[in-house]
Amino acid sequence: SVAAFNQHVRPPELAYRNRSKYVTHRLSILTWAIWKDCLTELLPMSDDLQDLFDEANGHLAVGEFEEAIALYRRCVILDPGFFDGWHALGMALLKTDQVKEAIGCGLQSVTLQPNDLLAWTSLSQMFVRDGNIPEAEAAKGNARILSLGGKVVR
Repeated sequence: SVAAFNQHVRPPELAYRNRSKYVTHRLSILTWAIWKDCLTELLPMSDDLQDLFDEANGHLAVGEFEEAIALYRRCVILDPGFFDGWHALGMALLKTDQVKEAIGCGLQSVTLQPNDLLAWTSLSQMFVRDGNIPEAEAAKGNARILSLGGKVVR
């Protein structure tokens, strides 16, 4: 039921870097509730997150970006700790030039798995598209550390 669904889902905290200080941004409860309720009505409930994710990947593969984005959003609503969902959502948003939101998803990805090379590389691309070269270089540096076998300390 929607009530049970609402009880278990919390708005994600997105960490982003601002002038070398980490700041936590929390989506407003009202915005989150509206977003979640809209998706609940528009998309069928799926008990299997992987099936939903696979369906989104199928839409992405054939260029149906808006459909893929809606399904990826559903994935991260169902499981806010779903790294693959956040990463895929960020990349799909980047493809549709929704760069600011893509960066938020990319930051959530590296927060969930700070030692993932692809997540840092993607985040660097997102910052480049946004014109934020210092942050792009910082993300690229973390990717380089990981590519050499190091770890990102978080």
